[in-house]
Amino acid sequence: MTNEKPVVYQGGNSQLFGVLHRPSPRRDLRHGVLFVPGEPDLLFGTHSMYVYGARQLAHAGFHCLRFDFGGRGNSEAGGKFTPVGDCVKSTRFLESETDIDAVSCVAKCFGAGVALYCLAAATLNWQRLVMWSPTELADKRSMDIRRSAKYLKAAVVDFWGLYAEAKNQFTSPRRVDVPEEENLDHIPIENLVTKDRLRTTVHALGIYPSGDPSSRECTRDYEALCRFIGGISYEMRMVEDSDHSYRSHDKVQEVVQMTVDWLSESSPAVRRTSGIKAQSATRLDHCYA
Repeated sequence: MTNEKPVVYQGGNSQLFGVLHRPSPRRDLRHGVLFVPGEPDLLFGTHSMYVYGARQLAHAGFHCLRFDFGGRGNSEAGGKFTPVGDCVKSTRFLESETDIDAVSCVAKCFGAGVALYCLAAATLNWQRLVMWSPTELADKRSMDIRRSAKYLKAAVVDFWGLYAEAKNQFTSPRRVDVPEEENLDHIPIENLVTKDRLRTTVHALGIYPSGDPSSRECTRDYEALCRFIGGISYEMRMVEDSDHSYRSHDKVQEVVQMTVDWLSESSPAVRRTSGIKAQSATRLDHCYA
């Protein structure tokens, strides 16, 4: 039997509220999963899906942490919205509270972009990243030209803004010079992508609904951003006859089962039985009931 308990801990700029899901001792894979919130102003849009997903993963042997960003849901409001900081501190909390060998991440919608920025900016040791219905990385509606290069440029500009947040807040983000904000729009995208290339090693899976008209374009743009960050292998799967929110319970089950199966392939317990040495999770010093 799995167990769940509410937790409160320090986030990037405020106290965060979350729920920690633990597997039964007999099933324990010693693998943690952080659930990064979706739309920051749409708490209940992913509530039931995250609860169901965390419970299914815990049943499969994973330690899971769901949480609210600062100023959202039941978490305290700080002076500034710091999604990257909240993810970093939440990962550290999950590692400190559980006996695990690896950490992976599940993120939906807005949270998928935040998770990618975290990988590049904050030296997190996530092993795998699952993105449910990752949304546009930049606001296309404000752009006159919607070609992919222009769109990726806007996403990269957003990336450097969040990277700067992490660099200012944490003592050991990746050591890359951040372009001055006022210069970002004037730097050719080729220079932003190739100069001081960032490196991380993680496998990413994007799960997209076929009924969302932006899915195929998002697939291409997330793949491009993964190449920009460097070291991220990216694959995608499409869920047929579904919308962005997977409103059908059958579709939610399908997405969650894909996630459980894909993460289980990389769990430390599976690697141990196959003779692959497991690495310890990085111990950095630096939600519902």
